[in-house]
Amino acid sequence: MKKYDTFFRRSFSLFLTRSYMFESAVLIVLILPLFSGCVEKKMALKEAKQVTVSMSEKSFVPPPRRIDDILAVLNQPGQFDADMVQKIKAEADASPPETNDRVWLAKFYGKRGNMAWQLGRYELAIEDNRRALAYAEEEKGQKVEGLPTGFYAQLLQWQGRDEIRIGNFRDGIAFLKQSDNVYPGCGNWSRLVASYIDIGDFKAAENAKNIGIRLCNQKTKGGKNGKYAYHRYEMESRILEAKGHFKKAEPYIRDMLNNSYERLKTGKKTGARDYLFTKSSLAKNLAHQGRLLEAEIEAREALKGAIGLSGKESELVADLLNTLARIMYRQGRFEDAEKLTNARIQIYKISGIAEDTKKMAGARFFLGQISVFREDFVTAMKHYDFVKESLLENKYLYNQNLARNPYLMISLLKTGRTEEAMELITSAYDINKKSFGEKDFHTANILALRGMANATMKNNKQAMEDFYRAVPILIENAVICKAPVRRILKSGRYPT
Repeated sequence: MKKYDTFFRRSFSLFLTRSYMFESAVLIVLILPLFSGCVEKKMALKEAKQVTVSMSEKSFVPPPRRIDDILAVLNQPGQFDADMVQKIKAEADASPPETNDRVWLAKFYGKRGNMAWQLGRYELAIEDNRRALAYAEEEKGQKVEGLPTGFYAQLLQWQGRDEIRIGNFRDGIAFLKQSDNVYPGCGNWSRLVASYIDIGDFKAAENAKNIGIRLCNQKTKGGKNGKYAYHRYEMESRILEAKGHFKKAEPYIRDMLNNSYERLKTGKKTGARDYLFTKSSLAKNLAHQGRLLEAEIEAREALKGAIGLSGKESELVADLLNTLARIMYRQGRFEDAEKLTNARIQIYKISGIAEDTKKMAGARFFLGQISVFREDFVTAMKHYDFVKESLLENKYLYNQNLARNPYLMISLLKTGRTEEAMELITSAYDINKKSFGEKDFHTANILALRGMANATMKNNKQAMEDFYRAVPILIENAVICKAPVRRILKSGRYPT
């Protein structure tokens, strides 16, 4: 039993380098010295220079490599189209008209709120949109006479977006569906796809994608321009990434980047935020593929643009700091990742973001994840317990989104809270099995955690069964060291 247990415990550390899957296998870090030569090939600077997309058409500049540079990213001069920034800010700062006309007021606050959203002034955007919706409805679900149906549907979609942003998924999804009933729109379905993925309902996400793409194709007739096409690419990429197919998703994200840049060049103000967030999405995608240098370049460019658009203390900047922090984390630069995340939290506090929101909870959960990789599980649990306490009034967000985090499960196991861990693991396994299938990497990953929990609880027979089912799937999906590990499995000669 001991030699098998040793092998399985060591084998999990292989998946640390599988950057585009859950890294929850960090639990045991013993096999890396055995296979230190099995490392994914890193892209050379010259290769990165050739493949990196740069819409600004500037010469390639590699990112600074100094550790003490990282917080200086917030003090750099921003860079964004000055005329576009001026136009967006003018609308976002406009004073309301002196009128009691509900149609005019609904349109004014809706448009002003949308420009505030473009600038990353999310709290102001949410406030304006709620005000606009109040003017737009005679009573709940009934628009005032004279207000265009399409604009009323847009207000409902924005309300859904706002609710989801703060973690109210149920209300947000309800508003998106209401918006689509009023006037079918591609944006509704794109947001629905993302929301269903967030709460782990992948079947609903796939179904929403199919409906949304059919609608987008009808509106664009298969064309590549305009916001409808952007949403089509967005839905395709989100589903692929949810399945772990990051390389297949990359071309769709690059299509989104081209689309938003073209809209930006033609003066479409909504292209501003789309462009920056798509650059950030590309950075995340490249990071999941292990192309960390390219990812860092894209993330820094997006952050620089956000500072130019909305200032260094905007929520938009805080959101994009998250992307750069996660890339630092994947590079093993945990101190830098922690500094950027704390800066992100500070911006949220300045902006008035409450602790019981999705954004703040996500930032603090990431601090816990950093602590896990430092093997400081006690500190990790302090972060996780703080979030759980903060979300007592928003248990849906915690249960449907955060409680499925593998790092939380690992930390519970490593701090002796095995029964709590097993409860979360069992729930996550059932959801993944239903969503992805029994032989999918996501499902096997949680099954391996269940094996660890069973081993901790001295359920050795069940632990070995979990390991035997999980490990071959994890190895099959690993991008490195397949041959050596397969030989070990077949030979029966397990390293000790």
